[in-house]
Amino acid sequence: MKNEYAITTARDLGTIRKDAGLSQTQLGQRLDMPQSHVSRTERSDLGRMHVDSLERFAKALGYDLDIRFVPRDDDDARRKA
Repeated sequence: MKNEYAITTARDLGTIRKDAGLSQTQLGQRLDMPQSHVSRTERSDLGRMHVDSLERFAKALGYDLDIRFVPRDDDDARRKA
């Protein structure tokens, strides 16, 4: 059974890749991109990634991408939003 992940940084993509038993080169082959691009993506700012790129990575790793809006735990933060 696969783990479920909540990705908060691009480095989390590397964790998922490693848990899937893939090297950057192998993932790059699945994505039709060079290993250097996979490495750069894993070190990048997740907030700058496009949803379609995240979806491609998820699919190549055998996952579906699930983006959700969840309530904040901090009531004060909700009032300010």
